[in-house]
Amino acid sequence: MASKIGLFFGSSTGAGERVAALIKQIVEQEGVAEVDVQVVSAESVKVMENYDNLIWGCSTWNIGELQDDWGLSLPAITGEGLKGKKVGLFGCGDQFGYSNSFVDAIGIIGDRVTELGAQTVGWIVPDSS
Repeated sequence: MASKIGLFFGSSTGAGERVAALIKQIVEQEGVAEVDVQVVSAESVKVMENYDNLIWGCSTWNIGELQDDWGLSLPAITGEGLKGKKVGLFGCGDQFGYSNSFVDAIGIIGDRVTELGAQTVGWIVPDSS
């Protein structure tokens, strides 16, 4: 495992942290890369520049809002450190209570990633029902 991935997450209730730990475990078990996991904060934004590949995780709160850690940190992320990087996204949310805004936060973050010159990567499994 030569490459490293920076995984940054925000979590208010622990769901995002649990998913981050699972992603780290799976990626490292498969031998894809080593994953450094950190809570996103204004201080950790500068560290993102050390990685060519990033994974960002954010829960959606209320009706389509960013989780608090991301709400404070996302404005501090600039294109200078993000240009050309690949960013995968994951989100947590309440699909039953907030079906109209379920995981909207990753859309907000994804738009910012593109705006700053990085590339979102990954895939989803579409709901076939």
